[in-house]
Amino acid sequence: MTTRRMSARLAGIALLAAAVTYVVPATPASAACGQGWSDRSSRAAVVTADGVRYRTGPHTSCTAYGQVNRGVTAYLDCATRGDTVNGIAVWWHARFSTGGSGFISGAYLNPWVQYTTENC
Repeated sequence: MTTRRMSARLAGIALLAAAVTYVVPATPASAACGQGWSDRSSRAAVVTADGVRYRTGPHTSCTAYGQVNRGVTAYLDCATRGDTVNGIAVWWHARFSTGGSGFISGAYLNPWVQYTTENC
């Protein structure tokens, strides 16, 4: 192979390599279902629907610890991002006035508390 052909081939390979977009896969839900949390927040909210599941992590595929109903107070520990529920991807780790704790979608909390510095 001539030097000119070799250079053209290497240039083509370099161009192809530059065109490839590397995508970092999202963390699988199963990996985030045992997610840690900390009690950085002193906020509270009220659950806005009946039968809302609280889970081991911020994904609808995570195991549910239990469920809470409308009017239950959620003492918010920290926030993280997870599956989008009703257009909201913020999940809070919360302790509930009726007992139990776990991750609950921000879509079911009032007032809806913005994702802030209280990251898990």
